[in-house]
Order: sequence, then structure tokens, then C-alpha cells
Amino acid sequence: MKPLTNDTIRHRPVLAREVLLWAEGVGEPSLLLDGTLGSGGHSELLLTRFRNAFLIGLDRDRAAVARAAKRLEPFSERIFLKQRSFATIADLASDLPEQVRARRGALCPSEHLLFDCVVLDLGISSDQLDDPSRGFSFMHDGPLDMRMDLTQEASAATLLNEASVQDLARLFRQGGVGPLSRALAAEIFSQRPVASTKALAEICARVLRRGKAKKGARSGHHPATVPFQALRIAVNNEFQALEQFLAAAPDFLAPGGRLLVISFHSLEDKLVAGKMRQWSRVDTAPRGLPSLERPLGRLLTRKAVEADPDEIRDNPRARSARLRVFEREREAA
Repeated sequence: MKPLTNDTIRHRPVLAREVLLWAEGVGEPSLLLDGTLGSGGHSELLLTRFRNAFLIGLDRDRAAVARAAKRLEPFSERIFLKQRSFATIADLASDLPEQVRARRGALCPSEHLLFDCVVLDLGISSDQLDDPSRGFSFMHDGPLDMRMDLTQEASAATLLNEASVQDLARLFRQGGVGPLSRALAAEIFSQRPVASTKALAEICARVLRRGKAKKGARSGHHPATVPFQALRIAVNNEFQALEQFLAAAPDFLAPGGRLLVISFHSLEDKLVAGKMRQWSRVDTAPRGLPSLERPLGRLLTRKAVEADPDEIRDNPRARSARLRVFEREREAA
């Protein structure tokens, strides 16, 4: 077995084996969507396995699209890549070249693209974390940016230095920082302007370690881990983007098509699981309104699929990954 290198681990998509296994349940798909291209790992996996499939790949990060295009060059005849948020799936068809839309007679009567398999790997890529200029990581000193789309005006520094203490506390609380959210927000407010990842990490360490020491609590990760994640999620409106996508997603799955979502945050996983369970039930409509006679499909993963110990050892990022899978109702025989 070839030894793993840092480069191999960095570019190996999380839950690769599990994603392929669940995607194979579709049969032989003809149209795929990778809504979070990143470095192109999941796209490469799917294109290699499904040799007749065409893949549309999206990412908010222009640099990610460029990296993925290079990686997926051997499949250039079967891909269309675009800098775009997966949240805008409802408008995707109007933004595609005619030859792409016609790939499988791709427009249904409602002019929606119908995908046989849709994959989302939420969160952040190793390439983004490893670039100090992007400001995503406290492991490198750099500007507090955290924008996935660099055309967006507001950065992490903008948010930290202009928001009220109340808004900052709410941001950290929603992001999972917990009871110390208010204390962290107040300390940031008192130290403003905060302009670098190093400065923010030091504030997080000072406040959160002090608070946990009083309670006798210990944690295996750096105190800045959760606050940085919470700030990144807020800067990029990640929860709102996911909610917008989930509101439209069933309409873009072909009969028997599957939606695979990998999340890294408990609230993301809760949103995904809740929606998939809702789609799997027969709705009871308010009085006077018709109810659905059948569910939209079925939730295939009763419990979230997690990485096995070997993958976690090779790729620590996989530790918090949770995969949920939904299958659209198949056409009646």
C-alpha cells in the first residue's frame, strides 16, 4: 500500500467511500451536481466511477473553481464548472449554456434541471485553511477575512469591528461557543479594532481558557476553534444558504435521484436531517387545504453516517463529518 503523504490527505475527499457507495445506489446517473467543488475531490470520484455522467460543479470561491478545473481536466468534456453558490439552485438552469441544459433532455416541463445525484460537502476546504491570506485559520497569522466569495464586501474584520456586543454574543452563541459567548463578545469589543487572526485567537484563548479553568473543564481542541467556525459561518451566511438550498432541493432531484449532504456543524446537521425527515413524511395540511398523498421520497440514513477510525486517523477533519442521504420518490411502475 502506497504511504500517505500530506498532499494525499489534503486532497482526499472526506467520506469518499461512503459517498461513492450511496451514489452507486442511483444506478447509472446521467446528470450530477457537486454544489461545493472545493478541490474537486468528490467530483473526480464520481466522474471516474460514472463514465457516462455529466457533472455540474459549483463553488462560491473563484480559486476553488480554478483548482477543481485543473484537477478535473481529464474530464473536461463531461463537466461544467461555475463560481456560484449552491443556494441559487433555483436559478441555475438559466445560467447554463444550451448544450449543457440539453445534455439529458435536462429540462423538465417546469424548466428545472433534474439531477440524478447531488453532493454537498459543507464547511471549508484544506486549501482555504492553509492560505494565510484568506484568514480562515488561527494556525497562521493573516488578515481577518474569511470570505469564501472575495467579491463580497463584508469580511470577518468588518463584522467583528462594527457589530454590537449583543450581535457578537448572538453570533457566537448560535455558532456553538456556549455560555462564554457574551464574555468573548465583550472582550473583542474592548480590544477593537481586531484585524488579524493571531489577535483574535489570542483573545479567544484568554477568555475561553479562563472561563473553563474556573469550571475545571478541559477541551482537546484550541479555544479559538469554535469561535473561528462561528465567525466564518456568519460572514458567509452559511446557515441561510443551506436553508435556501433545502427549500428548493427536492424539485431538482430526478425520480430516484439522491441528495448527499456532509455537514460539520451540529446545527447544519440538524437542518439537513429535519428537512429530509419532513420530505419523507406524508404532510398533514391545515384544514381546508389538500394534503400530500405520498411523501417526496425517503431518508435512507436513519442515523448520520460517520467516518471510520482509519479515516479519522489519516484525516482528522473527518472526525466531525456527518453524511445524510435522501432519495426522491421513484416513478410508479
